[in-house]
Amino acid sequence: MSSQFRFRPEVPDDIGEICRWYNERRVGLGQEFVEELYATLSRIEADPELYVTTYRDIRSVRLHRFPCVVHYRLLNDTILVLAVMHGRRDPATWQGRADLE
Repeated sequence: MSSQFRFRPEVPDDIGEICRWYNERRVGLGQEFVEELYATLSRIEADPELYVTTYRDIRSVRLHRFPCVVHYRLLNDTILVLAVMHGRRDPATWQGRADLE
């Protein structure tokens, strides 16, 4: 049985903020970030338990090309994405989201 994604309401804003930042650096770089993000989500979907637990039951995976991290939790057959953030952001930001679920 394949897993389905669910995203916290803040995640689209996370992604939009990162895209805007990269596009300010170079036009089109935000789209390259999104493509890398999709590839990372595909890897998570293929094997959600592959990635290391970093906080309680939260797993985290860094994108290959960009210094951003996807933080997610496994809930039965659902992959709940809590945050997509730069790896140097304060962990309390995404950890607080985990406490809301």
